[in-house]
Amino acid sequence: SDKVIIEGDRATTVDITTFIGGWSNYGGSRANASYTKTFAGSRKTQLGGTVNGGTISSGQPIFNLPVGTRPASFLRFAVADGNAEGTIAVSTSGDVTYRGGTGTEMHLESVIFDAIP
Repeated sequence: SDKVIIEGDRATTVDITTFIGGWSNYGGSRANASYTKTFAGSRKTQLGGTVNGGTISSGQPIFNLPVGTRPASFLRFAVADGNAEGTIAVSTSGDVTYRGGTGTEMHLESVIFDAIP
């Protein structure tokens, strides 16, 4: 089930439990995929955790973010992917998609953006 943590300035962290296209948490010592939504000041969404094992095809969804945590426009982010660089995109419909890299160890921590309410 989803884990929700409430912290000082009303930040909510939720574990991703539903993946698309064969993607999953990397496991082991790596943090599970999650998103954190902040409510103080500007609303931000930050992804976290490490995923792998999915369909390696540009535009392949990994998971979907709920309304209130999505960006106002299509965004791309460089992420660590094992010993290489990968690309993750986030759409206005909430799809977090694979856009490039090996897909063997996609670290999501560098993905942070303004969210629309």
